[in-house]
Amino acid sequence: MGGLLGHHQYLINNHQLPRIASPKLFKPAPPDLETLRPYLGWAPDKIILKTMENTTQYARYVRTDDVLKKHFKARFPALNVKRRNEEVATDTVFSDTKAVDSGASCAQIFIGRQSLFADAYGMKSDGEFAKALQDNIRKRGAMDKLISDRAMAEISHKVQDILREYHIDDWQSEPEHQHQNYAEQRYQTIKKYVNKIMDSVGAPANCWLLCLEYVCYLLNRMATPSLNYQTPHFVCTGIIADISALLQYRFYEKVYFKNHDPSYPSESRERLGYWVG
Repeated sequence: MGGLLGHHQYLINNHQLPRIASPKLFKPAPPDLETLRPYLGWAPDKIILKTMENTTQYARYVRTDDVLKKHFKARFPALNVKRRNEEVATDTVFSDTKAVDSGASCAQIFIGRQSLFADAYGMKSDGEFAKALQDNIRKRGAMDKLISDRAMAEISHKVQDILREYHIDDWQSEPEHQHQNYAEQRYQTIKKYVNKIMDSVGAPANCWLLCLEYVCYLLNRMATPSLNYQTPHFVCTGIIADISALLQYRFYEKVYFKNHDPSYPSESRERLGYWVG
């Protein structure tokens, strides 16, 4: 292989490769005020400009082949879900014990980057990640960006299709640097609470998923120092959380519940169980 040649070209196997062009910066064209003005009530130019800066326009075109058909939802999926307006980090948690209620052997957690709002979804394999992602979008809204490690299930073609459909950006941590994923950091707090509660009440190992879901519900409604002692629920939704349900029973507390259609008179109308959230 030859040395460095003039004009910044390399000689490789007698072929000259041209110099790679420097990246160029492109600025989006300014809004066409004349075109927009009739659609926005002939508002002042500054109002129109600021409106375009602070809103989204996900529906870029209108199909004309089915305009006269009845539509109950917009034909653009991104318009049919609410927007969460924050980045969300996700990670998969594995267990060596199957969950008592569903047989799940792992769970997918989603953590709001700004609100710390947490959700957990039980799964029988990490291949169910796409379904968990869709459930989280359906319940909480489409996030601005999905942060994950480079697990194959989290960067699959199916997941990429979901992100494109709802206009969601994505970011993955570097290989062997999972600590870059914010979900890992918050999960350590969640895991500490799960272990403490299960040890304190003597819950069996197969209740791990129930306790994980309970802790997410609990921490979402607890004052958090890093949020200026607001709750993640309030920061995420703008709604003050009610904790009445949390003050009625403790996790894995024995409770009596109604026995539906008991055999008379040998069976009681009550049965003994455990409160798990």
